[in-house]
Amino acid sequence: MKFYLLFVALRDNEANLTRVSYDKIVDYTGVDRNRIKSGLSLLAANSLVHIEHMPVLGIDYGVSNAYRLPQLDPYVHQGTRGRGLDSGLAELLGGSAPFGAGKQ
Repeated sequence: MKFYLLFVALRDNEANLTRVSYDKIVDYTGVDRNRIKSGLSLLAANSLVHIEHMPVLGIDYGVSNAYRLPQLDPYVHQGTRGRGLDSGLAELLGGSAPFGAGKQ
């Protein structure tokens, strides 16, 4: 539950995503780094968190995890907003606009 509450506290309300590294999860929760993956898997298996893969700004093939809380705003997800992120929202999330999004 520590992870879930952390994601709620750090969530970007507009994008319904939380981007936080494993190092920061350890800092905020005190949970051992080796237990993070199993905790995330438990949340994902119970549909409390969806793990999205987001591009990393400045790295061509870099991908980071973002955590979406589907119960809080179920309509806001990559299928409705993520694939068409404009560059401003992508920068806010720490990624880059995917495949020409935001270009006219």
